[in-house]
Amino acid sequence: MTSVQESQCVLCGNSNNCMANCQKTCWCMTVDIPETVLAKVPDDKKNKACICLSCIEQLSKEAQ
Repeated sequence: MTSVQESQCVLCGNSNNCMANCQKTCWCMTVDIPETVLAKVPDDKKNKACICLSCIEQLSKEAQ
């Protein structure tokens, strides 16, 4: 199993800028993530860390 860093995007490995564990409202709690993007997350990384906004935007455009 691959180690997952909560601060890294589970798709690209860059910072995901998630603030959910800092007791603040984070962008990740307010953005709609298409199922096609969520489906790209490897099974061993699901629900471990956020996808970064760049990946969400890029993959959402590709899916259209």
